Amino acid sequence: MAQPNAELSGIRSERVGGYIKNKARINFNDRGQMLSLNERRELAWKLVKSGIGSQDDQARATGLTVSTIANYRRLWKVIVRNHRHEVAHAMTAKQAYVFAHESGIGKFR
Repeated sequence: MAQPNAELSGIRSERVGGYIKNKARINFNDRGQMLSLNERRELAWKLVKSGIGSQDDQARATGLTVSTIANYRRLWKVIVRNHRHEVAHAMTAKQAYVFAHESGIGKFR
């Protein structure tokens, strides 16, 4: 069996109603196992902190909704505003949730 192209090995196609829809395999770890929800949340939190990509890109990369990514971005802005930048960058997604809960920040606007 031929080895797949390295660039295309992360892409799988799925036929949806007559159209072929490509899906990036970002939601898989290096062993080919699906990422858990907590792992996807941590990945989304890292992307939001780094500022890489648009909300759509971040949502596609993590498998979360754009609405969830928007909530993470709003939370990130509040954390940066209330803490030193080093402290904010050191926070994990779990710590950010705890901070939001303790400070009474709602999930939505």
